[in-house]
Amino acid sequence: MVDRSFNFLSLIDCYNEPHRHYHNFSHIAMMYDWAREYKIKLSEEQRLAILFHDVHYSVDKKKNTFMGKYVSNEELSADIAQEWCKYCFEEDFVKRVYQIIRDTEIHIPTIPESNDVLDLDLLGLSFSCIYKDVGDKIRQEYKHFSNKEFNKGRSDWIESMLKRESIYTGFFASGDYEKNARINLEKNFKELNP
Repeated sequence: MVDRSFNFLSLIDCYNEPHRHYHNFSHIAMMYDWAREYKIKLSEEQRLAILFHDVHYSVDKKKNTFMGKYVSNEELSADIAQEWCKYCFEEDFVKRVYQIIRDTEIHIPTIPESNDVLDLDLLGLSFSCIYKDVGDKIRQEYKHFSNKEFNKGRSDWIESMLKRESIYTGFFASGDYEKNARINLEKNFKELNP
């Protein structure tokens, strides 16, 4: 499933694919910048998970098919990270990187190391100007979908986030981040469903 010739230049190429408007290196850099800004000490596993968590990204389900079965972007990204990291790190380390990336699929942590990474991945929900920009860029990634199809998918995702007891589970679980994220999500849901 993973190309064994994958290297750092391949990583750069992946994030520079022309269909990426949000899920690119700017998103990765923003996560690292926020970690620095908020003084979140990321472990090596967390830093690598951030770097690899969107390395595979396609909105075309046909490109995410392996042996006739749909495989998520996150699973494919985790597989790539696992293949790349296994030559440099111990097995338990690689398993943690893999699991953090898999947890970005539905943004529910299964291991403690995922908490801050998931929070950083979703932090843009808390800032109105960033939320709008991210939404516009994600819409560009789904430009081949009709407005009706996109609005339905986006609304379903928003509803799933709003139904949670808490969106943030790590550093940003306290403060106004949760409240602001919910305000932005609710506003966007109303815009998508007039």
